[in-house]
Parts: sequence; C-alpha cells; structure tokens
Amino acid sequence: MAKYLDHEDTYMSVVEALKSAAWENGQSLELKWVDAEKLTTSTKPLESLDGILVPGGFGVRGVEGKIIAAKYARENKVPYLGICLGLQVAVIEFARSVAGLTEAHSTEFATDSTHPVVHIMPDQLGVPLGDRCA
Repeated sequence: MAKYLDHEDTYMSVVEALKSAAWENGQSLELKWVDAEKLTTSTKPLESLDGILVPGGFGVRGVEGKIIAAKYARENKVPYLGICLGLQVAVIEFARSVAGLTEAHSTEFATDSTHPVVHIMPDQLGVPLGDRCA
C-alpha cells in the first residue's frame, strides 16, 4: 500500500527488510503493490493479501486510501504493519470507525480537524514536506 510507485527504489529498505525477515524464517515473499491513490472505495486489491504494510511518507496524497487499507486489515483480521505514516493512518481509521470521531485526522493534513488524533511535531511546523523525514 504505497503512493510513490513511480520510483523503483523508494521503498528499497522496506522491501529488503521484508525479504530478510522471510528468508530468516524460511518463508517465501511475494509482494503485491497497491497504489494508495487508486484505493478509493473498492477493497478488491486487498482481498488476496496475507498481510498489509503501509510505509512512511509525507503529505496528504494517498492518505484516504491508506486509511481504507487500515480499516480493511482491522475488520478482516489481516496482519497490518504501519510504519510512521502507516501507523498514523491506523490511528485515524480507528478513531473514525471505532471511537466514532468521524472527523478524526492528523493536524499535519487537516489543521482545522474537530478531532485531531495525530499531531504534527512542533519542530516540524513550517518545515516544507520535502525536507521532512520520510
């Protein structure tokens, strides 16, 4: 579940970590990339997956698709690993779906959210997206 699929090496460290973990445990690894920006209503691309990893990133692009993936994983008991932004979207999804905070969001993306459940770090305020740690 990613949004930077145009650049092959964007998630290289994540892919290599998954390969290493699979090898260490005597398992095979088959990756299926899902574009978070294209995941809008149908969860069909997620239905054949044994696990979902949502990596880090920045910016609002693809966030709602990542939230859909987090919800699918939670509701269908599919193992989910959220790294950085991936964990943030899982918190947002849980707040919306379970806690009933329908407007829950991160102040990084929605500064006027009535239910800010994830806050941008104070030292990141005003820092351009491209300069933030991804």
